[in-house]
Order: sequence, then C-alpha cells, then structure tokens
Amino acid sequence: MNETEALVARAEGDYIWVRSCVRHCEKCEDSGSCGITAQQPALQRLRNTVDARVGDVVVVGIASGAVLKAAALTYLLPLILALGASAIGLYLGGDGGALAGLVVGLTVGWTLARQAGQGLSIAGEPAVSLRLKTVDSTSQRK
Repeated sequence: MNETEALVARAEGDYIWVRSCVRHCEKCEDSGSCGITAQQPALQRLRNTVDARVGDVVVVGIASGAVLKAAALTYLLPLILALGASAIGLYLGGDGGALAGLVVGLTVGWTLARQAGQGLSIAGEPAVSLRLKTVDSTSQRK
C-alpha cells in the first residue's frame, strides 16, 4: 500500500477535498506553491469515511496494483474492443463498417470501463483508503 499525507481543504456532505502537498520542500517554500506543478496543488475528492473536517491531516493510501489495474481498464479495454469491433466491421462492411465498429467498440469499452471502475478494488479491498492522522485543535469531536 502506498500512502501519503493530505490536508483537508474542504468538506461537502459525504466527501472531502484534500490537498496532498502537506510537507513543503524547498521548491514549495521558494515559490509559494508545489514545485512539481509550479502552482497550487490540485484538490482531490474522496469519500469522507473517517469524519475528517477542514484542517485535519489524513493519510490517503492506494492499494498496490490499483493504478495499473485502473490504467488497463481505462485504456486497454476500450482500445482492444475498438480494434476488435473495427476488424469485424471491416470484414462485414468495408471501410464504413470498420468505422462503425470502431465507434461501437469504443462506446462499449468506455461503458464497461466506467462500470468496472465504480467498484475498483484489489482482492476485495478498496483501492483508496483513508485514515485520520491528526485533528485540528479547533475541531469539536463527539
């Protein structure tokens, strides 16, 4: 499991928006932003499973292999289905059939990838885990 710390920047209902650049390196301090992007680090939306509040530091973990699995679903599945459907379309209907098959294959591949991505997990574990690291002293917990 790969983990990084993130600062909760915003909370909306069941979701939190986190900024992953919690510790500042020299580049960050010199430029006033994240040295990797040369601007303010992007916010990421996560389901708030730990009752985190604005100002809390959370540890965000992603399962080993989840990125590779997501990339395969996102890129390879639609590409393979598009090429296969295009080949079938070419055989059945020439160039027009190949184009129609390509569109159908991409659409089916994208739809399947989207559905599979909804429940992306590795061995039944959630792909992204969240745990509270510290609590801002101004937060009121019950």
